[in-house]
Amino acid sequence: MARMTGLSVVCLLLSLVLSSPVQGKCYIYETYIDGPTGMPYCLAENQVLYINQWAVTPECYNCTCQEKKMTCCAVGVKASAIAPPPPGYKIQMMPPCSYTFVPRTSEDFNTL
Repeated sequence: MARMTGLSVVCLLLSLVLSSPVQGKCYIYETYIDGPTGMPYCLAENQVLYINQWAVTPECYNCTCQEKKMTCCAVGVKASAIAPPPPGYKIQMMPPCSYTFVPRTSEDFNTL
């Protein structure tokens, strides 16, 4: 059986944690009714969603439109505090709502 190094274990654990969907604070909004058609719709940060549609907004909220309400829950970096990187690593943001840890370079140490 192959042995895992300490760094391998850390990388494995980080990949499991960072790939798990994290959901934060949620908000509920009422739907709107389109006058001419009478059909309900939702507005998620000025993006129109129809019943049973969902979208992740630029502000990192996962919004789902239902017949009577729209639910928006924070996801990714908006859902929780960012974990500190392990020694020798830094945080690299991955738009729109994620981040990962990457090894520091010599340039990173020159800017500290």
